[in-house]
Amino acid sequence: MFLTGLDRLLRDADVPFRTQDGWQTRTAHSGGLTEVRAVMWHTTETSDSTFRASSSDAPTLNYTVRGLGYPLYGILIGRDGTAHIIAAGTAGHAGRGSGFGMPRDNANRYSVGVSFDANGSGHPVTAAQLETGARIGAAFDEEWRGEIRHVMHGEWAPTRRTDPTGVDWEKLRAAIDRGRWATDAAAGGGTQPAPSAPSASEDFLVGGSRVPVHPAATRDRDPIGHVGAGHAIRRDPSRDTPGWFGVGDHWFVHRSEVEGTDADTSAGLYVGQWPGRALPGRDAHTWESHYAWVELLARVGYDDDDLTEAIQRWLDDLGEDVGPADGDFGERTTAALQDFLTTRDHYAGLIDGVRGPMTIGAELAYLNAQLRHLDSKWPQHARAPRINR
Repeated sequence: MFLTGLDRLLRDADVPFRTQDGWQTRTAHSGGLTEVRAVMWHTTETSDSTFRASSSDAPTLNYTVRGLGYPLYGILIGRDGTAHIIAAGTAGHAGRGSGFGMPRDNANRYSVGVSFDANGSGHPVTAAQLETGARIGAAFDEEWRGEIRHVMHGEWAPTRRTDPTGVDWEKLRAAIDRGRWATDAAAGGGTQPAPSAPSASEDFLVGGSRVPVHPAATRDRDPIGHVGAGHAIRRDPSRDTPGWFGVGDHWFVHRSEVEGTDADTSAGLYVGQWPGRALPGRDAHTWESHYAWVELLARVGYDDDDLTEAIQRWLDDLGEDVGPADGDFGERTTAALQDFLTTRDHYAGLIDGVRGPMTIGAELAYLNAQLRHLDSKWPQHARAPRINR
């Protein structure tokens, strides 16, 4: 199913919009949507540096259209309230989750992903975006005669996501019912204050900031400590360096671990680490290339603790014959990856299920091809997973 009437729906909603070339046939899955049961609401959580560097109303647009070779949302709402129609078919927006009348881990085929181009820090959702969102939501209700749900990404995947961030979800639903946001915006509703940080004991670097770590944190405990409520600090198992940790959705490195190295501590970037710099050509995987897979997949919702399972679910959602997501990177999974890399013109060998030098070289080429779509600052989403070498 392809929603080729989305342009008419947005005209009915009386919102400014633009269409992306090819939107009517663009899809992340062969055959498009199975059925539309929900609209799922998101924020892109794009980095502040990307927003600051762009003069566009929607700095994340190009990435959401084709960043990973498939669309990430059906509709993206820019900062000035302009809606951008990206795909009439499916998009890779939902990731793992359950509930709301949709099959477990399969909302991509049963919901339309609509995202505000915003984040929960320096570039929150604007009043113009909320007005457009409320009108689009009301138009979906009208089109589906009230038989469609409005689901927040953080409701679908509460253990992984909190978006749309900075938006009062119930006020958004109430605005959709009214067909406009203005009443709540005039009252100053819709935003939530950021949680206060715990008191600091040691400074760790992340994303260009020095982040306070809870006084309970030590280097001798597992888990090492907590930052805020429920965010366990874990050692990064892909490195032997004891000062590297994963906390919630962020990576941390203690200042002592980068002294005397080529790390740019002012930016929180460990120079030479993807996506700060392209992966070097190799015929075998390293911790850095495995980490690149982790970061890339986590940015689009595949943040399983097991990297192989994340790759398997990702390939399955793309329509590849990968088999069950069992954590076994065997011949079937490798063949599915080879087929995907072939369609992206990175692999020209046999689909033989052997993850040899040619396949690994194609993986590195694909990962490096994504750099033009990614912010090169410290990764924003990856967690500490089990790394399958």
